[in-house]
Amino acid sequence: MKPILADLLKLLNLERLEDNFFRGESRDIGSRQVFGGQVLGQALSAASYTVENFTVHSLHAYFLRAGDIGAPILYEVDRARDGRSFSNRRVVAVQHGRPIFNMAAARGLNASGQAAWVFWLLSAAGPATRAIGSCTSRISSLIACCRAQQG
Repeated sequence: MKPILADLLKLLNLERLEDNFFRGESRDIGSRQVFGGQVLGQALSAASYTVENFTVHSLHAYFLRAGDIGAPILYEVDRARDGRSFSNRRVVAVQHGRPIFNMAAARGLNASGQAAWVFWLLSAAGPATRAIGSCTSRISSLIACCRAQQG
């Protein structure tokens, strides 16, 4: 595994504090603030720890405040809904007792257990849509790898 990929997986691998609470560390990228993509990725990781087969088909996120690069980020996951074919998670990232980010993410499965939007997307013609499906598959694989490493 390439060092940069190993570093990314380590960053996405969160410490479980309780069933719905996780802690993530920040990566210094030469800024006083936390990189927003890191917070979003860690929030998705936190959500994925609370549901099986978490392949996101809908995501809404809001960056509320600048994150402090020197402080850990706490993620609280609200298990809003768990059904056979649909799950919804709300995640709030907190630093210094204040929310810096919140996200709502949902996953839905069709009858065969595949994410319904991926099935639709991959059935569409054209290389661009297949590339998007491939990228989504890689992200899901990264999150699964993080989950497997955590045990």
